[in-house]
Amino acid sequence: MTWDHDKMAKLKDLLIPAISGLAYTDVPYYIYSYSAEDEVMCLRAFDTMAKELRYLNYSVELIYLSQMLLTALHNLDYLDDAILGDEAMNLADIEDNLQNELPQELVVMLKASLAGDYTHCAILLRVGSLFPFVHPYQLLSLMEGTIRCTIVLPFPGSRDGTILNYRRDAGRIFPHGVWL
Repeated sequence: MTWDHDKMAKLKDLLIPAISGLAYTDVPYYIYSYSAEDEVMCLRAFDTMAKELRYLNYSVELIYLSQMLLTALHNLDYLDDAILGDEAMNLADIEDNLQNELPQELVVMLKASLAGDYTHCAILLRVGSLFPFVHPYQLLSLMEGTIRCTIVLPFPGSRDGTILNYRRDAGRIFPHGVWL
């Protein structure tokens, strides 16, 4: 378990021109892969980077998708006592419903909270907490063209790994982005 400080420095070097308006970019996403066993180091590293960028007067926020997931489940009534207490419910139906409804609800929530332009940077942490109901490609695909701020998405896996594209469907196209 070691953290790649050089890769973080490269990300920061790419972000600063983009969020300062010094460099035009049509790539709104920076996708940072890391080993799942490095989750705690990831959270610390991105918290530190956000503080450093804020100190330099850049607009940066950390969004914990695990917290957003709980709010989305509440909004969709999946945390209602009637659902939680009903052991006779068909779990396969619930799983299918979650896979269809959660990505949409999360993107609605993200759109509502991310009204800034490209000079604002949102770092979406804890993407692994959404697995297996929501996959990173779904969020980015649904956000593409509608959210104008710069998005950094750290995720536990590799570019072609199971967390990124769980079912490895050939028809799924991942939005363009800078891969690190």
